[in-house]
Amino acid sequence: MSYFNNSSDNNNLSKQKIKSSHSNRNIDKSTQVIQNFFLKASHIIAQARSPPPSPVKAHHVETKGSQVKLNKWFNLELDEYDAPPREDLKLWRILSSSSSSDLSSSILNLPPLVIETYLDLRDLNNNQTLILLDKGNLISVTRGTKKTEVVLERWLV
Repeated sequence: MSYFNNSSDNNNLSKQKIKSSHSNRNIDKSTQVIQNFFLKASHIIAQARSPPPSPVKAHHVETKGSQVKLNKWFNLELDEYDAPPREDLKLWRILSSSSSSDLSSSILNLPPLVIETYLDLRDLNNNQTLILLDKGNLISVTRGTKKTEVVLERWLV
């Protein structure tokens, strides 16, 4: 009959499970921060470039409560109606939450988020043209082209 003391083996297994649990929680928190960073960055850019809310909406928001509610991520005051569609950010949500054992390699593989603000030209008639004034020179942006948009600003996040 042989006797083995398995208490140290069980203790080591228990410690590994605890470390794994803490590691998974840290990865989950990091993933949430990354996902919300992309979401909030796009939200800030969209809100900054959107027209201001109508006076009716602004008045409604002011009378709704005396205190402005901060978003729990990054303590930002953001209007809810300006939020970019979440499906536009789906790629960054999927990649940042991929089941990779090494979070840092997963983060390094995330492509940059490119956000463009552009002027939509689809409603211009054939007799209309878009002119750009650059250092006193007039430049026709649409003459001889079939452009449907002109990029005004590009953000790389």
